[in-house]
Amino acid sequence: MVREHKSTVYTVCYMFSKDTDEVNDLFQEVLINLWKGFDGFRGESKVDTWIWRIALNTCISDDRKKKRRGERGRLYLRDFLGVGLPSMRRV
Repeated sequence: MVREHKSTVYTVCYMFSKDTDEVNDLFQEVLINLWKGFDGFRGESKVDTWIWRIALNTCISDDRKKKRRGERGRLYLRDFLGVGLPSMRRV
């Protein structure tokens, strides 16, 4: 089931973050919530719809938690400088 709907879950996660690490964290959180909620799925909707809602609700909840804690996302030095940082090998 996860393989079938992987792109749906990633699509929802990318709507909330463009940071690859954060998207992967959200994806894992969605999988946990799908696993926890699977027994409660009554089949009153399509599986696709149910997965979309679980993914969306998980991402919304995560976004609200961040706002309550005052997080504004990850800040990187390259965002301020507008350039990449030199590799540690060359330093």
